[in-house]
Amino acid sequence: MPKFSKPNSCATCPYRSKYLNTLREKDINLIQNSCLIVNFKKGENISKQGSDVTHVLYLAKGQVKIFLEGKKKNIILKLQKQGNYIGLQSVFTDDRYKFSVSAIEDSMVCMIQKDFFVDITKKNNDFLFEITKNISSCTNHVFQKVVDFNQKQVRGRLAEMLLHFSDNIYESREFSLAITRKELSELCSMSMENTVRLLSDLKKDGIINIDGRKITILQYEFLQKLSEIG
Repeated sequence: MPKFSKPNSCATCPYRSKYLNTLREKDINLIQNSCLIVNFKKGENISKQGSDVTHVLYLAKGQVKIFLEGKKKNIILKLQKQGNYIGLQSVFTDDRYKFSVSAIEDSMVCMIQKDFFVDITKKNNDFLFEITKNISSCTNHVFQKVVDFNQKQVRGRLAEMLLHFSDNIYESREFSLAITRKELSELCSMSMENTVRLLSDLKKDGIINIDGRKITILQYEFLQKLSEIG
């Protein structure tokens, strides 16, 4: 079960959102007073598709997956690393979440009451601007996934995702995946059989090395070309 606590000080918290730098102290205190810190274990649900949007979610520590739940299979829209808000689109447009969020490693989430958060964005243009950029970035990411799904073959999709892990999620050419092969297939929108086979092919060709969940990119430029040609 998730563990709950109240924040001691948002102003001095080492995991605080960079967006708080645009706010006055009294508004930071308002956020702190309306915030609840929740610690989730790997695999626990943070929000459920179709549930009411009552809080803004800020991922202070850990990593989560944002996904659509389907009747036959799920589609993972995005992996989100710490230091980011989660699902702000639903905060401003819907009463219910259009997606689910679950922890793929032990995570700490700051849950801020939605009404307080929205009121602060109305009063602080700089804060609203940063939040708008966050929403735009997430939307552009989903748009790019739609393009990739329609224009790239499975090898290109997998190459693109490995590059994304290296450049944006782990910021290293050597990383340990927090997700399973099944989740990787849901992220790339292909079967698990294809995912396992293509990873094996890339390893056999010396493009990557695989040791359990640890992946090392050996030929970065080749993966770039594979992603470009699709």
